Amino acid sequence: MELDYTVFSNKMAFVHKVPVADKIEKYMTEFVLKEPTFNGIVTVFKDTKYFEDNGDIYQRQLEYEVETGKFRKRRYSNPLKWKVVVENS
Repeated sequence: MELDYTVFSNKMAFVHKVPVADKIEKYMTEFVLKEPTFNGIVTVFKDTKYFEDNGDIYQRQLEYEVETGKFRKRRYSNPLKWKVVVENS
């Protein structure tokens, strides 16, 4: 598992090329560990098992909210609980 990501102005980031078989949580945990002060939205591009006509793999785009050491999937109603990766001390 190699994390490939891009951060823009500490408010927006993209995690690229998450394989079909991998869990997004592993990549988000790794992102939070590498960017502990990030506060913003992370868009994850996860490959699917479906292919386009030219052979490219479809990708799903999922958004996660990140706040200094924790993350959760972004939902507009009924937010999920935070998954704490780094405790503030």
